[in-house]
Amino acid sequence: MLEVLTDPNGFFRRKSNEEIEFKTPLIIIAILAIISAVSAFIVAQGFMGALPEEAAAFAGIGAAIGAIVAFLVAFVMWVIYSGIFYLISMVFNGEGDFKRVLEFVSYGFIPSIASSIIGTYFTSKVYSSIDWSIQDP
Repeated sequence: MLEVLTDPNGFFRRKSNEEIEFKTPLIIIAILAIISAVSAFIVAQGFMGALPEEAAAFAGIGAAIGAIVAFLVAFVMWVIYSGIFYLISMVFNGEGDFKRVLEFVSYGFIPSIASSIIGTYFTSKVYSSIDWSIQDP
């Protein structure tokens, strides 16, 4: 898997000759989706302390919905990015299958996993130290 980062030309040349498989791409996107959901939940949890008591009961539901949406958005963006790349390739008379584009675009999300982990870590640190009280903005 590290070959996609160290030798992308060789990696994609080799993958082009293999059958299309979605196990690894789905794992990549699922990992990114889980990290995104955790980050969204952390952000929502940070805002919950600033809400009045009446709204705090619904904030947990909002945090869960936010996490679910963030999880699903990772998969939706994967398909959207793949569609954009496929349309661009059609403009230039490219050959290939949309399934292959989906597979290859997923590997482009690997660096996003590392940056999302770092971002989630710092988000949790920053949001835990913010005073969300409305008393003295």
